[in-house]
Amino acid sequence: MGIFSKNREEWALTQLACYYMSITQVTYYDTLGEEAVAFINDQTQLTTISCSANYIKMLAAMKKEGRAQYLQNLVIWDSI
Repeated sequence: MGIFSKNREEWALTQLACYYMSITQVTYYDTLGEEAVAFINDQTQLTTISCSANYIKMLAAMKKEGRAQYLQNLVIWDSI
């Protein structure tokens, strides 16, 4: 499970849920650029990322360009 956002309550709740279910987490920090996110996606082969709404466009563009080929699910914490 990837977590991509600035620090916020949903980050902590997602992290605790992952601990409870023994799910490995990969954190994407707010300061990472697209190339770093693409590299992490490729290395980890993540299928699900929990994120804030401001990262949807970037992740969707990366998926369209084939730089997030394993990504299948986005859990978005904000209303869109």
